This record gives sequence, C-alpha cells and structure tokens, in this order.
Amino acid sequence: MSDKFLLSVSAGRRLLAETGIWFATLAGMRNYLFATLVSLLVPSAFTVAAPLSCENVFRVTGDKSQVSAEGAALVAGITEIPEIVGPLVNPGRQALTWNSFDSLSSVKAKADAYTAKLNTLTPSERAKELRDFVNLLEETPIASEIVDALAAPKAMKYTPTKYDLRMSFYNKLSEALKSLPPEFRFSVGQVPGDKRLAKINDKARKFMREHEALFEKTIPSTGYSDYAAYEKAVRSSADPVVQRAVALIDQNQLDVYIRRPEQGRFWIPMTGFQNQFVTDSSRGYMGKEGRNGVESLLTDRNVAEYSKLDNELKPKYGALRVKEGTGVKDDVSSANWYGSDIYTLKLEAIADRLSIFVGDSLNHYNSSGVNWHVGRTAPVNNWDGMLIPWSRRLLIVPYMIETLKYSNAFYRPSYSAAPELPIKRQQDRAHEYWESQIFGRVTLDMVKTFEFEKTPPSGEFLAELKKHGIKIIDRRVNPPVEWDGK
Repeated sequence: MSDKFLLSVSAGRRLLAETGIWFATLAGMRNYLFATLVSLLVPSAFTVAAPLSCENVFRVTGDKSQVSAEGAALVAGITEIPEIVGPLVNPGRQALTWNSFDSLSSVKAKADAYTAKLNTLTPSERAKELRDFVNLLEETPIASEIVDALAAPKAMKYTPTKYDLRMSFYNKLSEALKSLPPEFRFSVGQVPGDKRLAKINDKARKFMREHEALFEKTIPSTGYSDYAAYEKAVRSSADPVVQRAVALIDQNQLDVYIRRPEQGRFWIPMTGFQNQFVTDSSRGYMGKEGRNGVESLLTDRNVAEYSKLDNELKPKYGALRVKEGTGVKDDVSSANWYGSDIYTLKLEAIADRLSIFVGDSLNHYNSSGVNWHVGRTAPVNNWDGMLIPWSRRLLIVPYMIETLKYSNAFYRPSYSAAPELPIKRQQDRAHEYWESQIFGRVTLDMVKTFEFEKTPPSGEFLAELKKHGIKIIDRRVNPPVEWDGK
C-alpha cells in the first residue's frame, strides 16, 4: 500500500467522521480505480468534499446496502450487458460491435433516471445513497474489472482500428454518464492515440515512390522505350477521341470512389475505410494469404516482405469515374456488389499514394495462369501485371477510347487497346470496372461526396457527413440530385 493511498484513507476517515458516516473497514484492496467524491452533510448546507483519489473503493460495514432502484439499474446496465462487459473485461477476445454502441443508449437512459432520482433526495439521503451505491459496486463480482478497464485504458494493448473504436466507445460512454453528479460518476480514462497512424501515410507515399521506380522498368513492355516516349505518342495523336481522353486526364476530370454497404455507415466515421486485413471481411475475394500473394505481384515485392507491412498501409480498393459536368456519361453500377453507398474521394488527399488498374487486378492473375497465392517468384516484367501509379495514368487512354467513341461515356475498360493508339499487353480480357487502390489511411475527411442508392443517411452518421462538409447525393432518382433531407 502506497503512502499516497494511506494519506487518502486517513483523510477519508477524518472527513467522514466529522459527518457521522464511519468506515469500519476497507474492502480487500480491490483495484476499482473508481473516482470517489464524498458528499458531506454539515448543519447549515450541503457541500462536496475534495476528491479522495485512491486505488480502492471504501467499503462501509454495518447497515445493509439499500441503494435505490435507479442506482441498481445503472450498475446492472454497466455490468450485465454482454456487449459492454465482454469488450471491456476481455478485449483481446471480444471486439466492440454495433450492439456495444447501441447499448450505451440504455446506459444513458439509466444514468439520466438515476440523476433525476438523486435530485429528489435530501443531503443526508444522498450521502447514504452514495455509500450504498459504492457498496453495491463492491458486491457486484464483475464491477471491479469493468471499472478498472474504464479508468485505465492505457493498460490495454490494441490492434488497428481498435484504437479508433475504443476511443469512440469510451467517449460515448463518458457522455452517457455525464448527467450524473461527479461523486456518483465512473472514472472513464482516455484511450491513448495510436502513434503509428500519424506515420502510415508518409510510409504509403514512400511505398508509392518505390513502386513508381519498379514500374518504370516495365514500360518497354508497352512497345515504347520509356514513359516519355509513350506520352509523346499519346499527345501527338491526331485522333480527336484520343485527345478527348487525354483532356479528361489532364484536366483532372476523373475521380476515385469507394463503394461500401450501408452497414459501414456506423464504422467509417470512427475507423475510416479499411481493407480485409483489418476487418476480416470482404465482398470480393476473402483470403489474407492469397491477397498478400497477389498484391506482392502487383507491386513487384517479395511476398514474405510484403506480408510484414502494416496492414493499414496496404491498399483500400475503389474504382474510377468521370466527374459530373464533363458531358461524358458515367456508370458507377459496375462495382455495385461492394455496396450501395458511394464515397467519392478528394484527389488532392490521396494522389501521391494512389494507383489504378485496367480491370479487376485479382481477376487479371486468375486468368493469366500464375499461381498468385504464392506471390512474387520473379520480377514482374509486364506493365499490365503491376498497379499503375497515378502519375502514369495516361497509360489507360487506349482503353478509354472505345466507349468514348461509340457511347460518349467513361464505362468499364474496353476489351483490348484501341487501334488508334497501339500498346502491347500480355493478354486481352473482359473488364468489370476501372479499379483504383489507395495505400495508407483513408478517412471521412478525405471524402467530398456521399451518394446513397437505398436508405438516406440519418442520425450520427448524417451529422458526421455535415460536419465534414460532404455533399450528399440521392441516387434513387435519375438523374441523381443533391439530397434535400427528405
């Protein structure tokens, strides 16, 4: 027992003795880390004592605890809801879920009801209620573990996204308890920030610079000696459709978007957009070993080394679209199996860690006969077997021409390069959509428009969209319109 703790106990005994409330024993050194402020009754007024900051809850013996029904309901709300208890007392095994956050509304209702009850008590009744409330926590088996977890989140270890989720959970729980008087309120600590996150995007930019250098070695496989020679050929083409495609790229008329299911609305404001290495889910191919294998091929990396990269550095997959107002028709339905919500990103926030691919990158290796599960076995020699750095995006022009020429549209890539601009390729195949890959962290503040095809945004998610100044588009109508909130 520390000297600081002994002083706190002594001060507590003295203060309580002056009011006729006696501590006969201390409860077994249970490490509650509960912030206890004791309300004192004096003849003329009701005052609040200075905080008794100690590592244990004072246990009163004598009278049997008779906490109010509202107080008992609050303790039950904290200690009996599995979706709250599990992630707090066993965070390594049980993750936070939608239900964990939904349960906080019940805790808030109980805290508000308890506060209303406390406001009806006389000073002496309130002092006894505090004693009984603390005793009930002492008598509740799981309470000590929960209070420890709430007060000392820094003692826990976290993996990617758990920092964000737990920080949000602790903040929301603290808000749920906010109405309680300080002496009845649980101590809710601050989840430490994840220091590695601040460096993720710098690492992603470095990764992309290295990738550009590796990609440059494959340019001769296009049939041109280097990228400068290819670019010269594209820009000197007399074909008006080629020039129109070049203008769309030069004038930054192509955007990157990510589709997500509506269920993602709950998580994205807290965790950002994550890949399957973090979420353990995917609406495309799900398999971490295989994903590491194909991504090591796409980036010309040793698969063992690639697998060791921070999972949040690895790409988040999206698609390309043409901007509104170009006069060119767009189609965002080609990747709709990934979800009915469409988030279009701010290019300036991602361009230096962005790559693209002509079609679905995994399907490219599925149809090429390469055992992509084992990853890179030799340097990649073909330009179309690697992710195309955004700085080299003119390479997609030959595959834009067909739909521009015949449909005035930016649809999925054409089956093969247009004869107007020959470019060599390992193989021709059908394409699902224009795939994009964003390395590093992608968060809601990098989104410029949100489009919904089914359910309009509401509640906290809607508030987050508005807070970030994100334009909301209703795609339930054709043509889509800015949502009026109805």
